[in-house]
Amino acid sequence: MIKHKTVRGREYYQLIQWLSNKSKKKIKQKVRNYLARNTLYNELEDMIKGLNRKIIGWRNYYGLSRWDKLVQIDRYILYRLIIWYNQKRQERKKQEYYKLCVIFRQMGLAKLAV
Repeated sequence: MIKHKTVRGREYYQLIQWLSNKSKKKIKQKVRNYLARNTLYNELEDMIKGLNRKIIGWRNYYGLSRWDKLVQIDRYILYRLIIWYNQKRQERKKQEYYKLCVIFRQMGLAKLAV
């Protein structure tokens, strides 16, 4: 609970849910395991659908957390998906990062921070 004051000086408490570092590590580990090298035979659309199920569940649970922490996880998911996609295409370069981000969003990749 966090203590706040109104403009007129009245105090009130607000309950805020924080995303702990332990939770962030668990989420990142699950994303890393989901986008492992042994899943390179899967299609991109199927991987995005599976990630969307996970992201929507995390959004429902952690949706009241700080926005900047959720954006960090969104960036990590995009980064890992780009690495997975480049491994699938057998390219080491992370070029065209922005272009791939736009393509994944157009394919329907969900966001954790809304």
